[in-house]
Amino acid sequence: MDLLSSPPMYPLDVRDLVRITAVADHGGFTRAARALGMTQPALTRSISAAERAVGGQLFVRRRPRAEPTALCRMILAEAPGIVARMQDLHRRLDHVRGGSGEELAVASGPFPLESLVLPAVAALRRAHPRVRVRLETLPWPEAVAQLRAQRFDLAILTAGAVLGAKDLVVEPLQPLRLVFAHRRGHPLARIARPSLARILSYPLVTTAQLLPTLHRALAEARGEPGAGPRADIPFPAVTVESTSAWLGLASISDSIALATAAPVQRYVATGELAVLPLDRPWLTARHAIVHAAARALSPVALAFVAELRAAGAVSYGIVGPGRRH
Repeated sequence: MDLLSSPPMYPLDVRDLVRITAVADHGGFTRAARALGMTQPALTRSISAAERAVGGQLFVRRRPRAEPTALCRMILAEAPGIVARMQDLHRRLDHVRGGSGEELAVASGPFPLESLVLPAVAALRRAHPRVRVRLETLPWPEAVAQLRAQRFDLAILTAGAVLGAKDLVVEPLQPLRLVFAHRRGHPLARIARPSLARILSYPLVTTAQLLPTLHRALAEARGEPGAGPRADIPFPAVTVESTSAWLGLASISDSIALATAAPVQRYVATGELAVLPLDRPWLTARHAIVHAAARALSPVALAFVAELRAAGAVSYGIVGPGRRH
């Protein structure tokens, strides 16, 4: 049989395998589409086309779930290896075209991005200048889904959210200190030591992915004495997955930004923001390096992990250099 002249009987490509795997992992089309960055109708059409290609049903639709058929399970057993081999082929093609042939794909939550990930990327680029780094900031549920679909080599995520995942290798990092930052001239600047309740009476801007324990502790503090006249505002008032957005908004409004200390220091140094003098032992963000258990890390990925550990040791406990008015 001439494979070059005969049309393939089963014209699936790697994108089909990634999408089939995502639907199986998420148990349905809606969540899988969200994780893949697609619309649900587009994903449904893609799976239907794959079913026509293989000549059989891949999922039994039982709303809201989609159960893999025997045919689908056969594909799922082979998909991870095929996707990994195709990624390796693309790396080698890059090498032929003049690159190093290596790409490191990293997902990060917003809290660790500027404190840990960017310093680690900078150090990696100095040691491995021919390696391409692809970095994306994602909420942790989507990042985990993308890890399982092998679209990333590793992720730096909220530790408590992924510690129980048996198919993932999780290495906890030292906690990062969280601080509240406000603009110069903010009403809170006139109070020597504002209470946590008072601080949280102003609009809080931070990530939508706060750990439930941290969210609960902050929400409970809003009901303590001294909360001030605006304790009924939404909590948090603004959520966006970008530390720079939090700090930028805080610098031009009465919003209070909750962020890790390292990126706040740059705004403190320019006089745009000040750090509130509040010390709570539990006011930390705990993160972990996460990767798929079934996939060994490359030497470049291992070098990046070492840089993350070093960045974590430097960032641990950093606090802004005091209040500026």
